[in-house]
Formats: sequence, structure tokens, C-alpha cells
Amino acid sequence: MRIMSIKRPLSEMREQVSHYIPQSLIKLKNKIKYYGTQYLCPICPSDLKLFLPLPDKFRINLNINGHVYTPYDYETFNVEHYLCPVCFSTDRDRLYALFIKRYIQDYGRNKKLLHFAPEKELSNYIKKYTKFKYRTADLLMKDVDDHIDITNLTNCRDGEIDCFICSHILEHVPDDTKALQELHRVLNPSGWGIIMVPLLPALDRTYEDLSITTDWERLQHFGQEDHVRVYAKNSFLEKLNTTGFDVLQLGIVDFGEETFNKCGIKPKSILYIVTKRHIKQQ
Repeated sequence: MRIMSIKRPLSEMREQVSHYIPQSLIKLKNKIKYYGTQYLCPICPSDLKLFLPLPDKFRINLNINGHVYTPYDYETFNVEHYLCPVCFSTDRDRLYALFIKRYIQDYGRNKKLLHFAPEKELSNYIKKYTKFKYRTADLLMKDVDDHIDITNLTNCRDGEIDCFICSHILEHVPDDTKALQELHRVLNPSGWGIIMVPLLPALDRTYEDLSITTDWERLQHFGQEDHVRVYAKNSFLEKLNTTGFDVLQLGIVDFGEETFNKCGIKPKSILYIVTKRHIKQQ
């Protein structure tokens, strides 16, 4: 959904700017321009006086079954503190970085981590600060290690992947059940994964309609031209559970209120960590 996943516009913006000005110079300039002590981007890392809000053109409201949902209604989405002005990481990218730093930075030695549709700065952070055997994957993106379909991971054996990051991918996939089944298949029984989607906690059930196919219709119904659904929290958890995943929800209690505030993360944000459910032998 556009308001939740601006990977493509951000990538295009970086490429256009860097065509004239080196990225390193832009970062240095913005580090100085936005320097402060109130906030911290854990990815750059940069001490900041502010995070940039979501641009107005991406603030799309949705009317679902007669109820209007605004960008503020999403669970993990800080509208007013969305982007780091130095590295352009989003609030959810910063949340993933906090998880990596706090829980698994030293875990990654010789572990295989597969990152779908990698966010550039988060990807650089993982490569710099961890020891994972790190690979990136996407069906269409340039500069990834593996060009693969998430619903048909033919290059991965059963249980081959120790960890994965699947952030804001499933809302683009018509058969998200098949995608989850593939993620479950390739995940090591002792491994873990991050699975995140655009999620409206107040929505009763996940909203999708396969008859909605045009860009304009999808923009109006799902918020972005290439999205095919908007997830409800209960439906999302049910689908993960049905696939065979146990789900750990990490939030402000786990990371701390001060850390969330400092890193520009919305207090109600939740990070979903999945593991394979262990079936007891009879």
C-alpha cells in the first residue's frame, strides 16, 4: 500500500538525486542540517532534531465497508515521524534495526538470512553490523542476489533458511497463503522470520476482492496500485497460525518507551516474529 510501502518512490528519488550529487555528500549535509539530540536513527546512525513526516500525497484514506480509515489507524506506521532525513529509512526499518541490535546481532554467525525486497539502508546495516550469510531476493527488483517468486522458492531446500525478513510483501501477492507456506517450508525448525504487512487493528476481517484489478480501483480500495488487500490483525494472526507459525509480538514493553520515542516509532507499533511450531511426537 502506498502509504505503508514507499520503497519504489524512495528508490527512484535516491537515484535521481545521486545522479547529480554523491550519496555520501547528501548524507553528510543532512547530518549537519538535521543534527539534534531529541531523536536517533539507529540505522545511519544519526542524532537528529526531527524525523520527516509522510508527504501529503501519500496520506490516502480508505473507505472499507462504510468506515473511513486514515493513515493514523495503521498499527506500525508513524505518520508524523516517518522518514530519517539522512538515510530515508522508515519507522518500521528502524524497528527492525532495533530488533537486530538488541536480540540477534551476535546470533548471525554462519546463519543464512534471506531478505525479500530489501530496503537499501536496512540491507547495508545488516551487512555492516552482523555476521549473517546474507542474501537478498525479489522477483523484479534490480541488484538482488536471487530473482525468485516468493510463492515458488525453487532455489531453497526444505529448512535451508535460518532467518528471513518479509516486510510489506504479502499485500502485493494474490496467493499470500502459498507465499506463507513457502516461507514455512524453507525455514529451519530452529530459525525465525520477520513478517510485516499493512495492518489495521480495528478492521474486523482482512479486506480483499480479487475482482478489483485496475490501478485506480486498487488505489481507492487498498491504498496503492499494486496492493490486493488490507490486513486485519485477527485475520493476519489466524493465517500465520494456520500456516504452522508460532508468533511472537514485540512492542513498546520489550524495547522500552524511551527507545521508541527516541527512534521515532509509534507507541502502538508491533514487530511480528515467526517461528515454526514444534509438533509433539505421539
